[in-house]
Amino acid sequence: MLDALVRHVVREVKAKTGANTAMEVCIPVAAVAGLFALTFLSWALYMWLGDLYGPVMAALAVAAVYVAIAAVALIWLAAARRRTIEAAKAELAAEPNWLADPALLTVGLQLGRSLGWRKLLPIAVAGVLAVGLSRHASGARQSPTS
Repeated sequence: MLDALVRHVVREVKAKTGANTAMEVCIPVAAVAGLFALTFLSWALYMWLGDLYGPVMAALAVAAVYVAIAAVALIWLAAARRRTIEAAKAELAAEPNWLADPALLTVGLQLGRSLGWRKLLPIAVAGVLAVGLSRHASGARQSPTS
């Protein structure tokens, strides 16, 4: 029962943020390797272009290469994020509602009997209110097209 709740929360986070393991692994590896490679390649490219066209044109050409690399990386990241969001939303739609789980309802009834309904009622009302507010807030954050 708790595993289903944890999986549900993870899917909700993935659906909203697009976070995935590719981002956790690829971003740091690409950053470190890219820094080393770009340092040496930039220096070599600048020196070569500086001899051919002068220092100002060499600097502009190197900057243009960096802008192109950044654009490709951002396009790839946006596509990966979109795929992750779509997959997480599909998983959320396919999973059963954990609030309607008979085991969870049974545990709730047992808690009510053991603690007493008068003590449990304010907690239940606060829980229902929190769920309602979170669903309302998540619905307000979504765009009208989705």
